[in-house]
Amino acid sequence: FEEGIGLLRSVERKYGVRSSWNIPIKRYRIQPKIIKGLVSEGCEIGSHGYRHDGRLIFASENELAERFRESKQLLTKVSGSQVKGFRAPLLQHSRGIVHAVQKTGFLYDSSIPSWEVYSRTDGKSHGIGTVYPFMISEHLVELVVTLPQDYQLLYLGCLSPTETLKLWKTLKEYIKSLGGLCNVIIHPDEDLFGRRNMVSYYEEFIEDVAGDLECWVTLPSEVAEWWALRNRMEVTPEGRYALLPREKFGARFDEIELIEYKPDDFVFE
Repeated sequence: FEEGIGLLRSVERKYGVRSSWNIPIKRYRIQPKIIKGLVSEGCEIGSHGYRHDGRLIFASENELAERFRESKQLLTKVSGSQVKGFRAPLLQHSRGIVHAVQKTGFLYDSSIPSWEVYSRTDGKSHGIGTVYPFMISEHLVELVVTLPQDYQLLYLGCLSPTETLKLWKTLKEYIKSLGGLCNVIIHPDEDLFGRRNMVSYYEEFIEDVAGDLECWVTLPSEVAEWWALRNRMEVTPEGRYALLPREKFGARFDEIELIEYKPDDFVFE
């Protein structure tokens, strides 16, 4: 795992790209110096729960909040940096999980995909059907995972690395045309992109993203901070931007409907 981190970061470093690393604090034994090294290079450390055991949906809201709080505290201590984001293992999402993330004081959550063909929680497709961030509550931004993650494509979709890369590039261009968020999960595990023979594919993708001057290549927390500020602003009759009163901040999560999509709901051209 640590070797995979080094391989991926060597590519990102070459192109001046910073990244976010979501760490399940009790699943992997990662040397503190490696985590601190990521922070020193401008990368972001996010919480990924405790053990990646897929059992979040069975815990109570208070239990979840306690787990998230302890994970956040441990990562903050190890990294020496503020931990602003959370991503649930297996991209599990529920009202209880979201409310616990809010209680823990995270700036953003990034656990809901635009669409995935398969959820390891219930075996169904899942997603929210948008490529834009949105406000879950007054203080919590949802950064939707808009590109299918490597695991889904390589193992469930049985795509080759070349086919995976081609799909990511195609989707990136489409999302860019909409002015949306390109947010992808890539794992440093040795059975995914943490292998030496996968580095060239990762480099091709990073080179494409970093060289696209129409893209803002940045960290999730910076996107979330910008979106939260954007949500507080309106255009005045004079054409200027002004901050909105606090009571006019975003929608409640209870007003947002999670929709399941099936492959037949999409037309591919």
